[in-house]
Amino acid sequence: MDGNSLSFLDAKVLTGDLILTNTGFSAQGGTIMLGAGNNRLTLGSMPGPDMIFLGSGADTLIYITTAQSSPLAMDTISGFVSGTDILNITALAAYPHSYFVGNHATFALAQGALITANGQTSIVYQQDANILWIDIDADGTLSNLDWCAKFSGVSTINSANFRSSSTP
Repeated sequence: MDGNSLSFLDAKVLTGDLILTNTGFSAQGGTIMLGAGNNRLTLGSMPGPDMIFLGSGADTLIYITTAQSSPLAMDTISGFVSGTDILNITALAAYPHSYFVGNHATFALAQGALITANGQTSIVYQQDANILWIDIDADGTLSNLDWCAKFSGVSTINSANFRSSSTP
């Protein structure tokens, strides 16, 4: 199978740890279902609105490009447990410092919480739509140039859910 053409992977019956590296879904989006282990999924660079179903273990998702999930082709992540699962966003930060600025009820409040000084990358959770945003260009505006993903069923996220190094 071509490394950039994955459209469906069902690993939900697996109970051990699963490590998938540089997984490239098709440009139309893909579906991946992880099992009960402590899984590690490094997403490839293909754009597309992917559906990711996490298992019951302590899972780590690693995004390597902004294009992998954006407002125009947003990934949906189900089964993410705040305080247990990890989102590694090291490769996404255009600036050396990233800060989680909290959970905010609406898009307007989320955007208003962004840090605009000193080229700091802000991470913010928009609760009404369950969307995590990363202001990639640190311009204080959430736009099509930024990374975002929908976290289905997640009401809040905390700073413990993020990694700033490539080691989970």
